[in-house]
Amino acid sequence: MNYDQARERIETGDLIAVRGKEGLLTPFTKFFTRSPYTHVGIAFWMNGGLWMSEINGGRNHAIPLSQLADSEFDVYERPPGLSIADMLEAINEALREKIDYGYLSLPVIGLINFLGIKVFIHARRIMSCAGYSVMTYEAAGWPEHTRILSPRDLAALLKFKLAVRP
Repeated sequence: MNYDQARERIETGDLIAVRGKEGLLTPFTKFFTRSPYTHVGIAFWMNGGLWMSEINGGRNHAIPLSQLADSEFDVYERPPGLSIADMLEAINEALREKIDYGYLSLPVIGLINFLGIKVFIHARRIMSCAGYSVMTYEAAGWPEHTRILSPRDLAALLKFKLAVRP
């Protein structure tokens, strides 16, 4: 379904898993993580608008999800047991604090995925998009998970909801 059809079905706390096609790191990300997903963020509703909380471009911020209307992405349900109210509080908290993107996470995650290694690292200084999403879910009440994981690894922990295609 396209973005306009999917918009009303997307809920606060749903994971948005982007199937990136552009960008310098996209082919490397896809190769090393063995995944079509190159980025993730968490959807939330605010003042009638649908937004995505993410860490990208060097720091954390929110963007209107409509900016992805011409992109391919999949939507995964928020972790079971997390309420919309708890998700909104956690997203708000995460967006209030400046968090820099941990570029060191890219080769570490790529190597871990490429070699098929399972690790538990709860790092804060090398935060990637998936790690930022895990941190937000944890603040909403999700049990601790590794924060050094790929978008594919995070999506695998959640229930698939729908596919959005332009």
